[in-house]
Amino acid sequence: MPRSHLAIRPPSTNPHYHVSIYLKMLFSSATTFITLLVSSPFIVHARHNHHNGALTDDFIMRQTADYTNGSLPIYSADGKVAYRFMKNMHDRSNRQSTAILMTESFDTLFVLNSGNDACAFKTTYTEIPAQESRDIFDRQFEIYPHGAFKDDWRFNYRNATGHTLNYMFVRNYWNKEGKIYKEVNGGHALRVAEIRNTPKGSDCWLIALDQRRHDPWLQTHHGVDTYTVSCRPDAPKAELGTLLALVLGRVRDCSL
Repeated sequence: MPRSHLAIRPPSTNPHYHVSIYLKMLFSSATTFITLLVSSPFIVHARHNHHNGALTDDFIMRQTADYTNGSLPIYSADGKVAYRFMKNMHDRSNRQSTAILMTESFDTLFVLNSGNDACAFKTTYTEIPAQESRDIFDRQFEIYPHGAFKDDWRFNYRNATGHTLNYMFVRNYWNKEGKIYKEVNGGHALRVAEIRNTPKGSDCWLIALDQRRHDPWLQTHHGVDTYTVSCRPDAPKAELGTLLALVLGRVRDCSL
């Protein structure tokens, strides 16, 4: 009976054969890695611009969301109230909610409305100017959930000249810390802020350690667990304060 052309050949004992196979596998893995990097220019540019600009300004919230006084204070580093944040869930069945950012004296800065505010669903908070078309918005915050993977956060706003500026919050997988980037020059990323639970300068990114503060203005003898955004002086502070409060509430209600 003639031998089948599909007969399995015994493994080669030639050492050069095994070296050749190893090099092919190594080249294939390297090619795949390079392809992934090329297909993700935002990640490449974000890492390249990681240290652009000093993050000198801090805005701080308590980790516990206590609405006893009707709103959540957002403090500056000197302990003064910079903003006040309030969020109301009007109808959970229809996923309707309103988020409001106010000054320290309770004057409204802007109002964000959502009709799809629910865990595990894409959620959008939008500010719509009353005097313009409903297709135009001044500010928008978006959450893109990915199941067991971390959520994507994006926000944008129109500046005084009418240009829309886009930002992305790249959250860590294991906690609600992360870095915030501004899109510049057609897709390049400029780091403008960081959100953290851990004390400034800590390299612990895998476990969300409490950032306990003992500042006198906290009016307690015990350390207070806080959540902080540190940003460049030219960063959009009101929007970053809003993002800080939205992330804190989302993780509290929906977990990571």
